[in-house]
Amino acid sequence: MAVCWRAGLLPRIRGRVSHAALRGLSRFLLMAGSLLLFGTAVNFALREVLIARFGLAQTDLWQAVTKVSDNYTMVFTGLMSSVYYPRLAALSTQPTAQRAYVRTVVLLLAPVLAVGLGLIYLLRDWLLPLLFDERFAAASYLFAPQLLGDWLKFLTWLLLFLLTAKAQVGRYVAVQAGSAMLYVTLLQGLLPAYGLLGVPLAHAARFGVLLLLSAVYFRAYLRRSNDG
Repeated sequence: MAVCWRAGLLPRIRGRVSHAALRGLSRFLLMAGSLLLFGTAVNFALREVLIARFGLAQTDLWQAVTKVSDNYTMVFTGLMSSVYYPRLAALSTQPTAQRAYVRTVVLLLAPVLAVGLGLIYLLRDWLLPLLFDERFAAASYLFAPQLLGDWLKFLTWLLLFLLTAKAQVGRYVAVQAGSAMLYVTLLQGLLPAYGLLGVPLAHAARFGVLLLLSAVYFRAYLRRSNDG
């Protein structure tokens, strides 16, 4: 930025910053902050709990599975943010077209994601040693609930993108907070009963509940329209 400024490539900012623009930006900053607080921070805290409960070696098995998950999740969110969300926002003034678009994308991606995640499951015993180390092959049993949870998560996010497109900050933050509390509650019940497997089980149960609630809340977007 300094080089560009000295070269005269950056325009000078004149006038006062619009308060309306600041309010609009603050909405999205609040949503991003809630995602960090109720998502990333909870996962960091969970890792500390797992290390204390199961030790570093066992926790690393779970961490390897989540690292694989994080990478394909990053690809998914990148594609959705650059392709799905802009179109969703552009259709905000055309509710009928927006509903048809959401329904089409959900029906298209549900089987595609299932096939892709199923392929990862079939290749798990090859991927873990390739990406990490031979000892991480022991994490194979954690993949099934993790992949199921991720499939449910992706479908849930397709619907929750509507809250972002509509800039419904309060509802978005409430969903993030409720999701984190549900996750913590599920972990408290499943960790003692299932050990380390309880973490991906809680992940799958969490997004199963969220998808059900989202499908009910956004049911108008999932029903076939009779218009036209």
